[in-house]
Amino acid sequence: MIQKLLLLLLLPILLLTGCTTSSTHNRGSLSGAFDKSRDESEDDREVPDEEREEDDWFFEDEEEDDYPAAGAATAASAVSSGPTSLTLIIRGGSGFHGDPYFDPTPFGEILLGDRSGRFEFYGFAGFQALSVQPDFPEDAAPEDKLAESIEDPLILDAGVEVRAYLFENQEFFNPYILARVGGVYLFWSLKNPIVSGDTTISTDTLGGLLLGCGAGVDFIRTESFKLGALVIPEVYFLGEVTSKGFTNDYFDSQGVVKWALEGGYRF
Repeated sequence: MIQKLLLLLLLPILLLTGCTTSSTHNRGSLSGAFDKSRDESEDDREVPDEEREEDDWFFEDEEEDDYPAAGAATAASAVSSGPTSLTLIIRGGSGFHGDPYFDPTPFGEILLGDRSGRFEFYGFAGFQALSVQPDFPEDAAPEDKLAESIEDPLILDAGVEVRAYLFENQEFFNPYILARVGGVYLFWSLKNPIVSGDTTISTDTLGGLLLGCGAGVDFIRTESFKLGALVIPEVYFLGEVTSKGFTNDYFDSQGVVKWALEGGYRF
């Protein structure tokens, strides 16, 4: 039972890793790309297009490495090899970012897992449609005015969440602490497409690592149903290169504090 559950919890990270692709191009800095995307750069939207040295990039290309996908298939096969109880949780809420770029926005997550005594183990996947701050300090540098460079930013995440409850069998107002780890993708569209060699670039993606901890309380926690609220501080450690080959000199590690309501059913 526990072995199958642990395999199930690995699926979000395996699938997220399997979808990761690297770029063989070096197109300069991300801040340079944002600068070219602004309206005032109408006459010059070209960026470099060079081959990236192999040792400049940590990850192998997806076409050369099928192990994550194979691992996910193996885990899925092992999980489906026998019956087990599962809990499905739907979570929704909002949060604020500890950076100067994004305003608070709603987010949603789906969790799948089960309990073992006072502990619960879940795989999670979620999204948050971000809102770029439209206003800036009067003395802000042009490169800090992100709303003039990108639009429709979106975060996708997936990983593993573990909870420890204060009381094993208490059905009402049962508090807990949690920890989570996973992968995160930051997507965005450029305000104006830019040109690199023969390629026109209008969107880009930056991956990274998610670490979080938090606390919550289940107002109801019976054998078949749960309802509760929680707070989750998280930090995103974003990568060094975007999927289109820009060196990330713009986004540093970012913090976010989420608060949410959730409901779950065990079947």
